[in-house]
Amino acid sequence: MRAGAALIALLFVALFAAGCAEVPQAEIDSAMAAYALAEKADAEHYASAAWRELQDAKNALDTELETQAANSGFSRSYVDAQDLAAKLQTAAEYAHKEAQKGRERVKVEYSDFLVKAEDDLTEAEEKVSKIRRRNRDKMNYDDRMAVIEAARNLAKVADAGSEEFAHEAGGKR
Repeated sequence: MRAGAALIALLFVALFAAGCAEVPQAEIDSAMAAYALAEKADAEHYASAAWRELQDAKNALDTELETQAANSGFSRSYVDAQDLAAKLQTAAEYAHKEAQKGRERVKVEYSDFLVKAEDDLTEAEEKVSKIRRRNRDKMNYDDRMAVIEAARNLAKVADAGSEEFAHEAGGKR
């Protein structure tokens, strides 16, 4: 009987100790600090798949903590919460790393885009310059032809002209 009383006392102490299980606050704080870094790195935009996994891990931990808080003191156990906090930290560190990679990838793509745009702009400027030179040369030719035509009219000579202008117009030298 004495052994039975000791067993009951031991069981009571074990249940009391289990009921006094403490929240793994240090692990949770560490996981939440890693979560904040992933959030600051904009993992939601630069590593959306890793961010979704991170959110799932955070929701699982939050749910477990709420479940344990709702349990009576004798049935609380934070073993799963400690495991979930470790998973949250791992997911947060991964999301942070993937967000940094994503950000660098966007920088490279943006830089490549700018280089291509600058090349395209240079090419367009060269084409515009070539068109302007062609138009300027054509206007000069037209101006010269107008002077020759005016000279013909003033001199009242029908075939007056310049050999080089006739050649440019398709005539023979």
